[in-house]
Formats: sequence, C-alpha cells, structure tokens
Amino acid sequence: MPLGELFEVIRGPLVEAVVVAGCAATLVIYHVGLARRIRTQPEMTTMGRHRLLRSAWAKLPKSADRELVVVQSMRNLIMSASFLASTAVLLAAGFLGAVSTTDKLSTFAQSLNLIGVESLSFWLLKALLLAVTFLVVFFAFTLAIRSFNHTWMTNACAQDTDVGEEAVAGEIESGALAYAIGMRGLYVSIPLLLWLFGPIWLLGGTLLLVMVLRRID
Repeated sequence: MPLGELFEVIRGPLVEAVVVAGCAATLVIYHVGLARRIRTQPEMTTMGRHRLLRSAWAKLPKSADRELVVVQSMRNLIMSASFLASTAVLLAAGFLGAVSTTDKLSTFAQSLNLIGVESLSFWLLKALLLAVTFLVVFFAFTLAIRSFNHTWMTNACAQDTDVGEEAVAGEIESGALAYAIGMRGLYVSIPLLLWLFGPIWLLGGTLLLVMVLRRID
C-alpha cells in the first residue's frame, strides 16, 4: 500500500486516539491538582471552604431553632439529589434506547465528524460509555441521599448518646462528597456527549469545561 494511502487509513484512528488520550489526561490532571489543593489549601477552593463550613455547621450549639434548620436543609438536599438521580437514570435509559435505534442518529452524528473514526460500532461504544457515565451519576446521587437521610444523628447528638459531633460531620461530608461526584459526572458527560460528533468536538468541550471548572472551583 502506498504511503499516502496508508496515512489516510490511519489518520482518523490516530487523531481520535491522540485527542481522547489528551482530553482524558487533562481532566485527570486537573482533578488531581484540585484534590491536592483542597487537602493542602482548602480556603483557596470553593469545595475546600464548603467542607470547612459544613464541619463548623455540624458543631454549632444545639437548639430547637437549629433542629428546624437541619431538617429543612437536609430536605432540600435530598430533594435536589433525588431530582438529579432521576434525571441521570432517565438519560442513561434514553441513550441505551438510542443504541438500539442508531440508524438516523448515528448518520447525523457522523455527518458532523470532521476527522476521526467513522465506524458504527465505535459510535455505539461511545454511546454506551455515556450511558454508563449517567448510571455512575445515578449511583453517586443515591449514595448522597443515603448519607443525608442518616443525618438524623444531628438531632440525636443533642441527647445523651455516644454519637459525637465528628461522626455527624463525617456523615454530612460523605453525602456532600457523593453529591459532588454526581455533579462532576454530569459535567464530564458534556464533552462525552460532544464526542458522539467527533474528536474535535470532544476537544472543544473538554477545554471549555476545564476553563469553566477552574473558574467555579
């Protein structure tokens, strides 16, 4: 096979592999750096400040008014996590359904693929990966609901029990961490969704996402 024809054959898969690897590495490096900064300089990040505030909130003096605030806060968190969990599982089901009826959808997506792999089986793999991402998001939000439901211990701490404030703060922090993972999964699903239309769209979505996350984090 002539060198020119060989290059044309491998150009699409090569570009796809390089872009996907680069985008994955960018997201991993960003979140590793964010996690390190949250641990070492929590006051410099939004998530770190929120962790400190949650810990201080869990240790506030107990009172009847505060118990009402706790119930309302947990109710709001559980309602939002329930809504997002329901949304995630519906999106997962939708993409799994789309995999079984790919004719028109895949044709439209491939028409926007400027460069990259145009295989139908590879497009189905990307759609399945997106569905799995939404299932992980659903699981994370259900874990958040579980932890928030356990914060009844906050009220129990006002009584003569062996449950300490640190345990309460830990339970709230576990729920907040699961909630944050679910939100990160929703954020990451944006470039994954754009990947259905080709690697160039994935690259643009990843760069835009990192810029937005850096701003809000």
